[in-house]
Amino acid sequence: MPNEANGCRPYTAGLIIALALLPAAPASSAPPRLLAGSDYIPAVTAAIAGARESIDIAMYFIIMDGSDPAHPVDALVEELAAARRRGVRVRVVLENEKFHESALAYKTLHAAGVDIAYDSPRTYLHSKALVVDGRICVVGSTNWSKTALRTNHELAVLFESTASARAVTQSLDALILERAPPVPAGTAGVLVPEALLLEPRAGRRMVRARDDHALSLYLEFLRQGAGTLPLDYATLASAIGHPAAARPTGVDYYEKLRRPLQRLDRKYRLLKFDGRKRTVSLGASGASFSVPASYWSTGAATRLSTRARYAYLIALYEAQNSVKNPYWFRSQKDLAKKYGLSDYTLSLGLLELERANALEVYRGESRDGGFGDRDANIYRVNPLVAPGELRRALAALEATHGAEPLRRARALADALDEPDDLTVIEVFLDLIREYGYEAVAAANARTAAFKKGSALRDVSTTVRALAAPWDAAY
Repeated sequence: MPNEANGCRPYTAGLIIALALLPAAPASSAPPRLLAGSDYIPAVTAAIAGARESIDIAMYFIIMDGSDPAHPVDALVEELAAARRRGVRVRVVLENEKFHESALAYKTLHAAGVDIAYDSPRTYLHSKALVVDGRICVVGSTNWSKTALRTNHELAVLFESTASARAVTQSLDALILERAPPVPAGTAGVLVPEALLLEPRAGRRMVRARDDHALSLYLEFLRQGAGTLPLDYATLASAIGHPAAARPTGVDYYEKLRRPLQRLDRKYRLLKFDGRKRTVSLGASGASFSVPASYWSTGAATRLSTRARYAYLIALYEAQNSVKNPYWFRSQKDLAKKYGLSDYTLSLGLLELERANALEVYRGESRDGGFGDRDANIYRVNPLVAPGELRRALAALEATHGAEPLRRARALADALDEPDDLTVIEVFLDLIREYGYEAVAAANARTAAFKKGSALRDVSTTVRALAAPWDAAY
């Protein structure tokens, strides 16, 4: 609400305070310039057009139109692309939570050769700042959206300061970035009834009983389709992870399947099994969620444990029902209650998914030091990657950084249960290059000593420790 005493809104007063804290401009520099309303676009356009060496931008979001060259945001994005074409280094960092809004800008700038990335959920980037040639700064409240540029009451300041420019660029250097944009958990794939997760008689009982074959067979039948299905021995052997040489045949193999099929029918009530005709019948699915084909094609269906596969199904269901898909938010205590598993079982399943890089977990901070009373975790479902694809990505990193640095970076990531997370591995490669392996290993050993499940047992803690070793909180 307006501040009647001084006649200005609180955010305006805050900007006035920020102006007072700006470094005094050298005699040869122009004084700070307030950009209000229509002043912003021509001033920023001129700054970008005049760039000779570098442009660094931190922005909450960039919302393009894509079909109107006169759209103010599209015009600014084109200026950045033009700067890149004439050889200027351009870096843009965006808030990951707004990846839907910034998707077209990300695609456009990435295609133009701009170094563009989202921050990770470990940070919340709300900055609106631009630095040109390590000297010219534009800082304020103005997002790059048509509403902000044409309708809202926004204020920004343009000034020259190498010290302030350095502070902005260093703050961007310290962020852990997501080089690939988040990929929403899609609805294409095999439809799985939500009853598998929500009915007390179904999936949770499989996990408690470690009924691996029943879960594998049920998902395989869903993949084959609806209605009445004959028992295809070869396909079902693959579904339960039997190698070809060990597959029994005929009556013997039928007996291997009979018991889990009977449990799916009588105990879990998920299908009808006709032992005489050797068929199964799937009923109407009702409300459902989708499991991607990559669950089978990458080998996750047989590589992961029963509890990890069930935790993956939970993650897909939550993501597909989240307005922030692929991100979703829930405390582990709530997850255990909703899906009828012990906290211990769920923790092991989630940890296995993290180690396989199928799931990112950004853990909430404890409010009182206890495990139970914590802020909700942030989860993100990752696209599943086949082992061969991971090997090729690691080979590319080895070609760039060398075999020994990569080995060390993977070992440091493994200490935090992230051995296959390419983002974390790349962070460690950068840290080793900047601080040296011994310093990074020492800091990371302290990070790894935190209890599993702690929000502090994360690569961001190692980054903070190296950047600010005096921080007593660490």
